[in-house]
Amino acid sequence: MVTMNSAYADTAPAIKLKTNVINEKSVVAGLPLTFAEKGKSNNNRLRNRWKITDSRLDKDLGWTVEFIGQKMADADKVQWRCAEYDVAGNLASAVPEINACHQLLVKMLGKFVADPAPLAAYLIKTSEVRKQSFGV
Repeated sequence: MVTMNSAYADTAPAIKLKTNVINEKSVVAGLPLTFAEKGKSNNNRLRNRWKITDSRLDKDLGWTVEFIGQKMADADKVQWRCAEYDVAGNLASAVPEINACHQLLVKMLGKFVADPAPLAAYLIKTSEVRKQSFGV
Protein backbone atom coordinates (compact mmCIF):
# COMPACT_ATOMS: atom_id res chain seq x y z
CA MET A 1 0.00 0.00 0.00
CA VAL A 2 1.32 3.43 -0.94
CA THR A 3 0.74 6.17 1.60
CA MET A 4 0.91 9.83 0.74
CA ASN A 5 1.43 12.57 3.28
CA SER A 6 -0.87 15.57 3.37
CA ALA A 7 1.49 17.71 1.27
CA TYR A 8 0.62 15.60 -1.79
CA ALA A 9 -3.07 16.40 -1.36
CA ASP A 10 -2.48 20.15 -1.82
CA THR A 11 -4.36 21.46 -4.79
CA ALA A 12 -2.52 22.76 -7.79
CA PRO A 13 -2.45 26.54 -8.16
CA ALA A 14 -4.53 28.20 -10.86
CA ILE A 15 -2.53 28.41 -14.06
CA LYS A 16 -2.76 31.23 -16.57
CA LEU A 17 -0.87 30.48 -19.75
CA LYS A 18 1.02 33.21 -21.59
CA THR A 19 1.03 31.23 -24.82
CA ASN A 20 -0.85 28.32 -26.39
CA VAL A 21 2.33 26.38 -27.18
CA ILE A 22 5.54 25.33 -25.46
CA ASN A 23 8.18 26.47 -27.92
CA GLU A 24 11.56 24.91 -27.21
CA LYS A 25 13.56 27.88 -28.53
CA SER A 26 11.57 30.35 -26.46
CA VAL A 27 11.82 28.29 -23.28
CA VAL A 28 15.59 27.70 -23.42
CA ALA A 29 16.49 31.28 -24.39
CA GLY A 30 18.64 32.86 -21.69
CA LEU A 31 18.72 29.79 -19.45
CA PRO A 32 21.85 27.89 -18.34
CA LEU A 33 21.33 25.13 -20.92
CA THR A 34 23.53 23.73 -23.67
CA PHE A 35 22.11 21.62 -26.51
CA ALA A 36 23.21 18.02 -26.08
CA GLU A 37 21.46 15.70 -28.53
CA LYS A 38 18.51 14.89 -30.76
CA GLY A 39 16.82 11.55 -30.45
CA LYS A 40 13.52 9.72 -30.16
CA SER A 41 11.39 9.17 -27.09
CA ASN A 42 10.10 5.73 -26.06
CA ASN A 43 6.91 6.39 -28.05
CA ASN A 44 8.93 7.39 -31.14
CA ARG A 45 8.38 11.13 -30.84
CA LEU A 46 11.18 13.64 -31.42
CA ARG A 47 13.27 14.37 -28.33
CA ASN A 48 15.77 17.19 -27.87
CA ARG A 49 17.92 16.97 -24.77
CA TRP A 50 19.67 19.97 -23.20
CA LYS A 51 22.35 19.82 -20.49
CA ILE A 52 21.81 22.04 -17.48
CA THR A 53 25.00 24.09 -17.09
CA ASP A 54 24.23 26.07 -13.91
CA SER A 55 27.56 26.50 -12.11
CA ARG A 56 25.90 25.68 -8.75
CA LEU A 57 25.16 22.12 -9.92
CA ASP A 58 27.57 19.23 -10.32
CA LYS A 59 27.95 19.09 -14.11
CA ASP A 60 29.23 15.50 -14.03
CA LEU A 61 25.85 14.15 -12.89
CA GLY A 62 24.17 14.73 -16.25
CA TRP A 63 21.28 17.00 -15.30
CA THR A 64 19.05 17.55 -18.33
CA VAL A 65 15.92 19.16 -19.74
CA GLU A 66 14.10 17.33 -22.54
CA PHE A 67 11.51 18.54 -25.01
CA ILE A 68 9.38 15.80 -26.57
CA GLY A 69 6.87 16.09 -29.43
CA GLN A 70 6.46 16.02 -33.17
CA LYS A 71 7.34 19.72 -33.44
CA MET A 72 9.71 21.51 -31.08
CA ALA A 73 7.83 24.75 -31.78
CA ASP A 74 4.87 23.10 -29.98
CA ALA A 75 6.31 20.44 -27.65
CA ASP A 76 3.97 17.89 -26.08
CA LYS A 77 6.08 17.42 -22.99
CA VAL A 78 8.96 18.96 -21.08
CA GLN A 79 10.78 16.82 -18.55
CA TRP A 80 13.91 17.31 -16.54
CA ARG A 81 16.42 15.75 -14.19
CA CYS A 82 17.94 18.12 -11.67
CA ALA A 83 19.10 17.72 -8.07
CA GLU A 84 21.43 19.30 -5.57
CA TYR A 85 23.36 17.69 -2.74
CA ASP A 86 24.36 19.08 0.64
CA VAL A 87 27.96 19.21 1.87
CA ALA A 88 27.59 15.71 3.34
CA GLY A 89 26.57 14.32 -0.05
CA ASN A 90 22.89 13.85 0.82
CA LEU A 91 20.16 14.75 -1.63
CA ALA A 92 18.95 18.27 -0.79
CA SER A 93 15.31 19.24 -1.09
CA ALA A 94 14.46 21.35 -4.12
CA VAL A 95 11.55 22.97 -2.27
CA PRO A 96 13.56 25.93 -0.88
CA GLU A 97 13.53 28.79 -3.36
CA ILE A 98 17.32 29.21 -3.03
CA ASN A 99 17.85 25.80 -4.64
CA ALA A 100 19.29 26.11 -8.18
CA CYS A 101 16.90 23.47 -9.56
CA HIS A 102 13.92 25.32 -8.09
CA GLN A 103 15.10 28.61 -9.59
CA LEU A 104 15.62 27.02 -13.01
CA LEU A 105 12.11 25.52 -12.98
CA VAL A 106 10.59 28.91 -12.10
CA LYS A 107 12.49 30.51 -15.01
CA MET A 108 11.44 27.77 -17.44
CA LEU A 109 7.79 27.90 -16.41
CA GLY A 110 7.91 31.69 -16.58
CA LYS A 111 8.38 31.41 -20.33
CA PHE A 112 4.80 30.14 -20.76
CA VAL A 113 3.00 30.52 -17.38
CA ALA A 114 1.98 33.94 -16.02
CA ASP A 115 2.78 33.22 -12.33
CA PRO A 116 5.38 30.42 -12.33
CA ALA A 117 6.54 30.41 -8.67
CA PRO A 118 3.44 28.76 -7.09
CA LEU A 119 3.31 26.15 -9.88
CA ALA A 120 7.04 25.36 -9.52
CA ALA A 121 6.68 24.97 -5.74
CA TYR A 122 3.66 22.69 -6.20
CA LEU A 123 5.34 20.50 -8.83
CA ILE A 124 8.53 20.14 -6.78
CA LYS A 125 6.67 19.48 -3.54
CA THR A 126 4.42 16.79 -5.03
CA SER A 127 7.37 15.19 -6.82
CA GLU A 128 9.35 14.95 -3.58
CA VAL A 129 6.35 13.51 -1.73
CA ARG A 130 5.93 10.84 -4.42
CA LYS A 131 9.60 9.91 -4.16
CA GLN A 132 9.32 9.58 -0.38
CA SER A 133 6.08 7.62 -0.64
CA PHE A 134 7.53 5.11 -3.09
CA GLY A 135 10.86 4.90 -1.28
CA VAL A 136 12.93 6.44 -4.08
